[in-house]
Amino acid sequence: MGAGVSRFWHVLGAIVFWTVAWPIGIAWLVVRRARKPRIERLLGWYPAAWRERYGEEFAELLRDSIDGGHGGLRLSLNVAREGLAARLDETGISRPAVCLIVCWTPLIPQGLVPMAFLLGGVESRSWFLALYMPEPLQWATAGAMVALGLALLVTGLRDVLRKPAPAP
Repeated sequence: MGAGVSRFWHVLGAIVFWTVAWPIGIAWLVVRRARKPRIERLLGWYPAAWRERYGEEFAELLRDSIDGGHGGLRLSLNVAREGLAARLDETGISRPAVCLIVCWTPLIPQGLVPMAFLLGGVESRSWFLALYMPEPLQWATAGAMVALGLALLVTGLRDVLRKPAPAP
């Protein structure tokens, strides 16, 4: 009886989350983002010191790009990518280091381990994304994770090997 009651509360919690809490959270995010002008939101990707130095100039460039009809998703993604790179540069951690640190998560625990579970017929899903997918997509998801991990690993190694050694 205890397992049935626990399952009931789990299902009830999931129903409440997906029907009430999740839509309210999404609406809150939309309203919150709508209050902040787009250029201000885009500038927010960059660190404060960078914004103090280049913010006005960059805001004008963004304004011109948006007014010229080039303010779509591509602009937002480019600004986000470069803003995160600027924040990363501020920390002193190199981009190759991030690739080499992050690559192991999709490669081994999200790619190779679920593949081993699928081959071995292990029923446990644990935290493996691929094992929560419908059966026809499980191998594809695990394969995509391995591909992502390998892409990060190769990118990190390529960048490390390409970077010249510092002068003494």
